[in-house]
Amino acid sequence: MTEIGSGIATMRVVLEVVGGPQKGRSYVFEAHGPTRYIVGRSRLVDCPVDDDTALSREHFVIEVAPPGCVLRDLQSTN
Repeated sequence: MTEIGSGIATMRVVLEVVGGPQKGRSYVFEAHGPTRYIVGRSRLVDCPVDDDTALSREHFVIEVAPPGCVLRDLQSTN
């Protein structure tokens, strides 16, 4: 985590995929203050993963609030 000139904390979050069709891929999220990223198969989410049928359209959310973050399941049926 670093501080930028305006005093807002900046945090880098790396999501590493360990199984499935995306195995070995990493997704990087740069957050400037509290932010949330929705991940799923939909093209309308913040991080679309369209080639994994095990994911729902909106599968989970990464909630970033520097200096920490939480990955929360959106209770999808997949």
